Amino acid sequence: MFDLRRALGRALEQSLPPTEAALARALLLGLRGQLPDSVVENFRQSGTSHLLAISGLHLGILLLMSVGVLHWFLGRHTPIPILLALAAVWLYVLVSGAPVSVVRAAIMGSVYLAALGLGRPRESLLPALALSVVAMTALDHGAASRISFQLSFAAMAGIALALPWQDAVSRSIAGRVEQTGRRWSLLAGTALGWLASVVLISAAATLATFPLVALNFGRLPLLGIPATILATPLLPFALAGGLIAALAGIVHPLLGQLVGLPASMPLTALLALVDVVPKWTVELDTEGTGWLWGWYAVLLGALVLSDTRWYRAGVLGRLTRVMGLSGAAARSAVAGGSVGACLAMGGVGLALGATLLYLLAGSWGQTDGRLHVFFLDVGQGDAIYIETPGGKQALVDGGPEFGGAARALSDRLPPWDRSLDLVASTHLDVDHSRGLLRVLESYKTGVVIAGLPDPESHLYPQWQKAVAQGSHRLVHLSAGQELALEEGLTLTALHPPAVPLRGPAWDSNNNSLVLRLSYGEISFLLTGDIEEEAERFLARTAPSVQSDVLKAGHHGSNSSTTAAFLRAVNPRWAVISAGADNQYGHPHADVVSRLENAVGKANVFSTATQGTIHFSTDGRRLWVETER
Repeated sequence: MFDLRRALGRALEQSLPPTEAALARALLLGLRGQLPDSVVENFRQSGTSHLLAISGLHLGILLLMSVGVLHWFLGRHTPIPILLALAAVWLYVLVSGAPVSVVRAAIMGSVYLAALGLGRPRESLLPALALSVVAMTALDHGAASRISFQLSFAAMAGIALALPWQDAVSRSIAGRVEQTGRRWSLLAGTALGWLASVVLISAAATLATFPLVALNFGRLPLLGIPATILATPLLPFALAGGLIAALAGIVHPLLGQLVGLPASMPLTALLALVDVVPKWTVELDTEGTGWLWGWYAVLLGALVLSDTRWYRAGVLGRLTRVMGLSGAAARSAVAGGSVGACLAMGGVGLALGATLLYLLAGSWGQTDGRLHVFFLDVGQGDAIYIETPGGKQALVDGGPEFGGAARALSDRLPPWDRSLDLVASTHLDVDHSRGLLRVLESYKTGVVIAGLPDPESHLYPQWQKAVAQGSHRLVHLSAGQELALEEGLTLTALHPPAVPLRGPAWDSNNNSLVLRLSYGEISFLLTGDIEEEAERFLARTAPSVQSDVLKAGHHGSNSSTTAAFLRAVNPRWAVISAGADNQYGHPHADVVSRLENAVGKANVFSTATQGTIHFSTDGRRLWVETER
């Protein structure tokens, strides 16, 4: 089971762009470790973080899709579809790691399937909820004290309370719209009824969990319900697309990437939605818990009351009469409900797909004839993305996080582009090369270049494995070798020498691969982590180290970027690649002072404070943009 989970996770990584793959892993498999902190914060502050945790909503979508597909293939007059759906539900529980909310939903789903087989599906919700409470607390006596358990059951109890109202309101709205007799009235009525259902269900779950959220988190997102209403239509498409892409990727990576392009669209839309929703929250006073008990006493009473015959006959019957719904209209709306809902969801999906395709077509695939060099903000490390005037793509180093460079590349490359013309590793220190391991897994490369082999690095076995598994062509460069990327654009290795330098100071830093990128009259010097000893050697032995843009060595450490080296390079601009508030104190104040004296304060850039630094040049002039 763990092997299957890992295989599905790897297939998603190979089939989808990195951020979308991380979201799909969270939604499908409950693996949230690779989600960027910014994405998690967007979900939390928008009040939609419950969508990230696998819950009854996710399993319910899987259950309904599996029942519908199996009934369509095998027919409704056999118990086999129900048995297969039951097996799919519990397989998903195991693959997802069996979190509390999924186990609860699986028990309830099992009761629902049993009720479906017996012809009593509408009467199964409260008994199923009660059975799941009994079963889970019997197996784990401490379950009820956990916030995940409390939130899951409170939300489900709120939904159970609202379900009769939701059913009556949605049918009433659909029937009244249909009574107009206009064209598309059935579809419009079903869509409006479905929207009303989402509003009621979201409101019920929010009201039922409100005291727990207040008590445990001290704040409440004001737009949680509207954001959930907007996000919910995307979730089935995101789950179905992610599952299909994962299965296709297991069959063959190329098939996974073909399927992954349309599958990534609802995931991209979901990410965009939680990013643009205003992050309005209100602080809550959680002193004392008396109001919490009062709140739940009222809800419990309403829940018990809602299961009585008097409530169903009196309250809901009166609601139906107030809404003015005739019996014929109600029957017609219910009959067309499933078809109308599918058409409405399909329309949303087609509109979403068309919009995203338009945006993708307009955003990527165009070159402006300039050389672009991005010093990526990957934290305390180096990663430099290069795009040539002819559209070729190169990456030098990959930063300290396993998925950091791949995520950064997904912002620069279209989702369907999973290839790089060149990948370079200056040396196998973690802060330069760990991110390249994911890049080599996820991207095809024209060539991989590196300096001298470093068997002493603890990353060396992983590096060799990644190169071999991806069938990448690895070339070791040494001083004096030159690559012609395209006409007028060259990448020259200035260091290390073919015979490595040995001695106390000649560690992996001082044997870093140093590259000089030249285009017309503009040049960039990429120094890796070389320190004072290598700088002296380089200035003495290289034909020329003069460059317009200097990437300061070793993240601005005081052991690098010496005054003598600055005189030899004579740069006009300088970049320091370092993480904000890093534990090493990079960049050192003396290095910043030396750089400011050499190029001027306005021409010293740092990823720690300004984010990604983007240089572009036509070979004569140079433009600079900063992320912050």
